[in-house]
Amino acid sequence: MFKAYRKYPCPKWYDLFVTCHTHGWVNLAPFSWDKKHSRLEFALLIDSQAVDVSIQQDERSISGVICSKKKIESNSLKRIDAVLARILGLKEETTGLFKIALKIGDPYPGLVRKGAGRLLRGVTLWEDAAKTLFTTNCSWALTQKMCEKICSADYSAPAPSGRFPFPLASALADERLDDLRRRIPIGYRAVALKQLARSFSNDSGPASLENATLPYDVAYEMAVRLRGFGPYAAAHLLILAGYYDRIPVDSEVNSYIKKNFRCRNVTSFVHRHYRPWGKYKWWGLKFEKMLRRQNWLGD
Repeated sequence: MFKAYRKYPCPKWYDLFVTCHTHGWVNLAPFSWDKKHSRLEFALLIDSQAVDVSIQQDERSISGVICSKKKIESNSLKRIDAVLARILGLKEETTGLFKIALKIGDPYPGLVRKGAGRLLRGVTLWEDAAKTLFTTNCSWALTQKMCEKICSADYSAPAPSGRFPFPLASALADERLDDLRRRIPIGYRAVALKQLARSFSNDSGPASLENATLPYDVAYEMAVRLRGFGPYAAAHLLILAGYYDRIPVDSEVNSYIKKNFRCRNVTSFVHRHYRPWGKYKWWGLKFEKMLRRQNWLGD
């Protein structure tokens, strides 16, 4: 057994628990949260081998333990460092969000100071895109089941713990549709998932959405052209790519708005109500839900 110990400085106003529990990804395979030790655990693929990763926060730093069946070379460890920075939002700056929160008023700036403003992401944008597809037109229980089934022996060997990582896009790109449906309970999404895998395997298009470097309208048009991605899924994927300009209105958001506000049209109300947040509209909704203790995570 090979073990590597990593340490990363926390960015300003960082909290691992808050980052992991801002939305529901923490409750989808391959992730899990160890409540007893306040630890994030998962498996990931590096150089075609599955490795275990355990993450904890210690004062102002993040400690990581990587376990594998064979030695991991230094270049591979550096790639894991970059992956962990993406997953944990260690490179994400929240100063701009804090300035907007100050204008909106108390108690929003306090949330940023306590670590809100970052969210747990997948190992790759491909993983975030596939999981977004898995959230469309179905129950959360089915979303969880789809994630469990795709993180399986059908697509990779296990990590030392027995966990399976989320597979590479290339592992599904040439999969027969019947095999996809047999292995994963995705139903009509099989065609969309296969095309999505091919896009991320062979085309730099979807990958170029990463890190919010494009104008929002351009990025949105790219996302909504993906098979199976309507307005909700496109906006949701862009959030995971770092664009917070638009709020994806799904059944959960619809329920929250109707429970807390009087409005006839949820979509138009959301647009008006969170407009003062500018390019951070999604965080305006998220912070409000946190304060109302209605931040549903699917746990």
